[in-house]
Amino acid sequence: MTMPVHKLFPGLRRLHVFDNTSPYTGGLDLGILHGIPGLRVEVERVGTRPHVADAKRFGDRLTTTVMLPE
Repeated sequence: MTMPVHKLFPGLRRLHVFDNTSPYTGGLDLGILHGIPGLRVEVERVGTRPHVADAKRFGDRLTTTVMLPE
């Protein structure tokens, strides 16, 4: 049985993600989340810009932030 992801998380409108992936991987894979209508995703990473593998699918609903190390 398969279920659309928007039915698993009804009402989810904002998601904050901390990117701790290795710089040698293909990037953070958030592809399944792009199908949730109206979902805004914020991705943070320390030191370098976060790399989201499917950023184009989110368009302006995706925000990336670089945090400076203390």
